[in-house]
Amino acid sequence: MLICNQRAIQLEITDAQIFIALSFDKNKLRCVHFNNFPVESQASLSIDTINAIRLIQQEIDPDTLFFQRQLTIAGDTELAHQMKNTIDTFNQDLIPSVVMKLLSEYQARILQNV
Repeated sequence: MLICNQRAIQLEITDAQIFIALSFDKNKLRCVHFNNFPVESQASLSIDTINAIRLIQQEIDPDTLFFQRQLTIAGDTELAHQMKNTIDTFNQDLIPSVVMKLLSEYQARILQNV
């Protein structure tokens, strides 16, 4: 059971300098902030773009990224770990196919430039 009701969790995409704050309200995940500056939050997860895409596409699990220090956690670690586990078990079928296609194409472009 998630304990995030009325609490913000910030997701930072480090190389893109994007900050996304999420919270749960009545068992629904809500984006409460999306910008290029951070907001106050109880916990945060930081990751780069390519690993965020790999995580969304379930190509890699968050624990692997965490232990490789490619996913960092700060603040309320219990809350951050619960969000990490929520991301890991997120039903990919809920993401529109066009979004998944765009992520795949973006990932291919990033990998070409590496």
